[in-house]
Amino acid sequence: MCVLAEDLHSELDDLDIPKILANDAERQGVIDCILENASCTELETKAAAAIKDALKTNCQACGDKRKENMKIITDWFNQNQPDTWTLVVAKVNS
Repeated sequence: MCVLAEDLHSELDDLDIPKILANDAERQGVIDCILENASCTELETKAAAAIKDALKTNCQACGDKRKENMKIITDWFNQNQPDTWTLVVAKVNS
C-alpha cells in the first residue's frame, strides 16, 4: 500500500511548482483543498495529498524531486504567506 501511495504522489514530481505558486487561483485551490475549505479538483486533491504526506512524514519517503519541490513550497510560503503556511501545517498535524 505504501508503494501505491508513493506512485500516486510521484506523478506530481514534474509539476512546475513555481508556476503554480505564482498563480493565485491554482495556489489557493490547493490550499483550500488542504484546509478542506472547498471542493477540490483532481489535481488539487493529488497535490494536497502529496503535500500532507510529505509534511506528516517529514518527507522521509520523498524522492529528490519531491524534496526539492517541498523546499520550494515551504520557502515560498514562509516568505510570502507565513500565516497561511502556519494554518496548513496545523491542519496536517491535527
